[in-house]
Amino acid sequence: MSGHPDTKSFLIWCPEKGETEGDAMVLFSSDPEMVVEEWAEYTDTEGAEYTIVAGKESPVVMVRERDRGKGVWKQATIWKVSGRSIPEYTAQEVKGD
Repeated sequence: MSGHPDTKSFLIWCPEKGETEGDAMVLFSSDPEMVVEEWAEYTDTEGAEYTIVAGKESPVVMVRERDRGKGVWKQATIWKVSGRSIPEYTAQEVKGD
């Protein structure tokens, strides 16, 4: 885990994929939105089908944050995930001989 004071521990899982809290990934970030986005990027590229970016699915995930002060997990929150593809192009001048 990062030594940054704003870094928190989160559990994230997707019931739509048959996952339970016992299957949850542990991710570290400063807020739950960033955790959901990191999960989406990892999940979407895992199978190389990019179903979230393609708009073929918008999974709903559960997220729990660890309360560092009390050492317990807070109540789960629900997040809907979506994505979009952003084309990126580059150009380089070709100089003649």
